[in-house]
Amino acid sequence: MPLDYPTLLLAIGFAGSCLSVTLFATWLSSRGERVLLNWSVGGVCVVLGVFVYSLYVVQPSRSMAAVAAFVLLLVGLSLFYGGAVEFRRRRVGAWEVAVVAVPALLVTLAGFATGYNGIGFIAANVAASGVLVATVVQFWFARAQAPGPVLGMVVFHVAAAVSFAMCGAKLYVDSNFVLDAAPRNWTEDLNAVVGVIALVGVGALSLGLTQSRLARFHRQASETDALTGLMNRRAIFDRFRRQAIAAGSGVIVFDLDGFKRINDGFGHSFGDEALRRFAVAVRRNMQDDDVAARLGGEEFALVVAPTGPASAVEVAERIRATFALENIVGAKGAVRCTVSAGVVVAAPGQSFEDMLLGADQALYRAKRDGRNRVVADSLKMLT
Repeated sequence: MPLDYPTLLLAIGFAGSCLSVTLFATWLSSRGERVLLNWSVGGVCVVLGVFVYSLYVVQPSRSMAAVAAFVLLLVGLSLFYGGAVEFRRRRVGAWEVAVVAVPALLVTLAGFATGYNGIGFIAANVAASGVLVATVVQFWFARAQAPGPVLGMVVFHVAAAVSFAMCGAKLYVDSNFVLDAAPRNWTEDLNAVVGVIALVGVGALSLGLTQSRLARFHRQASETDALTGLMNRRAIFDRFRRQAIAAGSGVIVFDLDGFKRINDGFGHSFGDEALRRFAVAVRRNMQDDDVAARLGGEEFALVVAPTGPASAVEVAERIRATFALENIVGAKGAVRCTVSAGVVVAAPGQSFEDMLLGADQALYRAKRDGRNRVVADSLKMLT
């Protein structure tokens, strides 16, 4: 039995409407996920485009309806692209959506402006395919966030992109440059079927991706020190409970000198700023493989990737020197603070807790010897 094309268009409209309503309702309960709003508005544009296109299918004399339908479709797909960008980077600018939408719209309008509506249809299908490919690229770069669901999004968008490209190619191969009615062939039917499946699949995966990201966000928040943005004590202990610390790794324990006096003399807000500035100094001097955490109060830990005893001491010294140059401005003027550090390097089979104990002992000697210095636990380093 041949496929009923108007029914397929109705199915696309129904699927798109359900997608938009569901995404919008979910966004209302989680306003921080603006990606849902982008996808919801994009779905509305696609549904409107399908509705307008159905008017053209029923009455081909409404030639401008086809143009308007493709404009709405391309705007909707461009908003889907913007949602993919925001999913990847947690932000998207209007100009980033425009960079994709404007060329697609210009290509489509230029095709219809030739006076050959078939060329307009070819241009519109190619433009839609291009926007979908651009969306695939964004999801591909975001695959590390949720590999399974993102791969599903890639598959659905690739399928839709291919189906649009096939529609354009069919018109071109058949030299259908002037159309008396909406094109009807197997590629159009396939495009409609893929559209229904893709909208349903993308809707389900969109919600899954959002829930996955929210869960990851809450997990990260529970493992992050709110004041400094570094790991908290529980997070770093959990990490090295699950993952053995590599031999040759350096563990550095820092303690801000005279912090109680700073808090009492300049106020807790000044003390908080000192802690934040120290965290910045740590980030500036650590590598991607290093792990930093605030253990509590004014005490911090840094696990340095295996590079040798001298390198661990050098890292600690750079952080100490960087922080000593910081001018921290408070109500009583600018003040410079200092920090002391103890360093130990892991021997094979040594636990993280043992290393912290050794680094604490070295830190105690640094405090005893005058503060504002780095001391290495030589016994541990020679083990």
